[in-house]
Amino acid sequence: MEVKFEDLREAFDAVGDGDMSGAVGWVDRETGEAKFHLGDYEDPELAEKVPEDLYENERYLVLPTRHELGLGLRRLALDFAREHLSDEDNDRVHDMFRRPGASRRFTDLLGDRGMLPQWYAFRDDAIDRALREWYALADAESR
Repeated sequence: MEVKFEDLREAFDAVGDGDMSGAVGWVDRETGEAKFHLGDYEDPELAEKVPEDLYENERYLVLPTRHELGLGLRRLALDFAREHLSDEDNDRVHDMFRRPGASRRFTDLLGDRGMLPQWYAFRDDAIDRALREWYALADAESR
């Protein structure tokens, strides 16, 4: 059964970078549902029950993190800068990511240039493409 991409993306976004204690997202291939559990950060009464055999049962596909998909902020920001900013700003972005606090400085720069909407569209498109590719590959490999 095919999962709705909107549900897959919602579960992926909810789990984030996988740095929350106990957070996990998965696709139930029998029902076509994408689900997530936010671990310690979720109300236990409202939380999805994590299947006991989540990691062993081929019925489930555990969602990757952004980093597992190669979608860390640094990589995306450098790709965006290379494609959309001047050579001078591109160099500036490279310098930003050599020190802590790069995320704020990067969004400040894009805000000053009026490019935040383009950045968010670029980032979302990259996430969508990578997640679709991951799902197609993971689903095909596990069948």
